[in-house]
Amino acid sequence: MTRIVLLEDIETNKPIICKDSELATKYSDRWNRLDEFFQRYPSNELIQTSVVRPGELEPGNKFNFSYDSHPYFNIAIDTKVQDASIYATDVKNYKFTERKKLYIQDKNIIKYQSYLNQGNDRDQLSEYFIDMKIDFDDVMKYYYDNLYPGIHDKYSFHTNFMAVKYDCPFATSENAYEQRVFNTNIWGPTHCDETLGGLHLGEDVQEFQASYTGEDGEYMYIPDLMKNSTLFFFGEDSVEFGHTPTYHRVIPNPTETKVSRYSIIIDLIAKEKE
Repeated sequence: MTRIVLLEDIETNKPIICKDSELATKYSDRWNRLDEFFQRYPSNELIQTSVVRPGELEPGNKFNFSYDSHPYFNIAIDTKVQDASIYATDVKNYKFTERKKLYIQDKNIIKYQSYLNQGNDRDQLSEYFIDMKIDFDDVMKYYYDNLYPGIHDKYSFHTNFMAVKYDCPFATSENAYEQRVFNTNIWGPTHCDETLGGLHLGEDVQEFQASYTGEDGEYMYIPDLMKNSTLFFFGEDSVEFGHTPTYHRVIPNPTETKVSRYSIIIDLIAKEKE
């Protein structure tokens, strides 16, 4: 299997989908590894640290956590509760949704190497996702070089690896779908990314939809994201290079019984050359 869609095979306003040999082999266990990673940040412990701040009692209040204390990665946790007039320790009786995000940029890889140089033990799970970013940067570099005429004169090659867990950690069998609808409505509204583009490395529950013909265009599911394929899409900053931004959203899947969903995307960032 190839890992890129050749320039001559890319059609205007059509999904750029490619079967990827690395997803099928080296990273075939990515969802299990991602779950293992996020288990290091248990929801019950996070909830005890979140409180409703004064003046923020409107419905849908959002609690933000950023793990700046992590020695080398950037980790962010966002939560939302339907009724923000309660304290977060009571959310088990309400609709509650959580999003955990792992970010890896080149600077984080440098920090990890420094962490090892200080005598700390290697972390195989961290290295799994570092390797994943490095491997798919090769794919991103191809699209950077070929889809953005003149980009080398203005923007340097810069990517942001992002692995996400969308979760309803307190859902029960009776309210699981209701909570998942709340989850997808919170985290999956229609939008285009403020980037040059992105490479979607898949989802473990089919809910992602994309439109390659603008915000009011036709939205389609991308079943191949469940089949070891990548999807390249255009962000807001791609307009400068003659592209139509890919609008996308997440639609609740009524046949799915899972209360969590995983997704991995690499963003291509418009970072101006110094």
